[in-house]
Amino acid sequence: KSPFPTTSSSSKPTPAQTQNPATLPTSQNEYEISAKGTTWSWSFSYQLDGSKSALSSDSSHSTVLFLPQGKLVHITLKSNDVSHGFWVPGLGIDQEASPDSAARIDIKAEKIGTFPGACNIQCGRGHTGMKLSVEVVTESEYLKYLSTLK
Repeated sequence: KSPFPTTSSSSKPTPAQTQNPATLPTSQNEYEISAKGTTWSWSFSYQLDGSKSALSSDSSHSTVLFLPQGKLVHITLKSNDVSHGFWVPGLGIDQEASPDSAARIDIKAEKIGTFPGACNIQCGRGHTGMKLSVEVVTESEYLKYLSTLK
């Protein structure tokens, strides 16, 4: 489920849609994201250009990775505990996240949509519930999402 409000031609825009563009982050050529695997879940942190602190996913979208369409994104994978698989077949991603080292994925997603993923390494009892999804959205929607994070 997308965090971005939708409107029809007859409905009023929501506050998120009428947000002052001056408060939104600015466009970048490339983006940095950290993905952390932990006991049967994923969390994501988004780095903004020039910012030393990362923005963490909000709790309602903690297992959703947002990517801006058509932009190069560098994803650093880490694990807090055991090896986990970061597998998103619709985007051609299949990478192991290990507790001993960081792995890197470079991706430029061209197609807007939702792409389901999961851990594809037997990591323990809760392995089958270790799901995630990737939402590829327009860059303006991506920046709106980032502006809601702390």
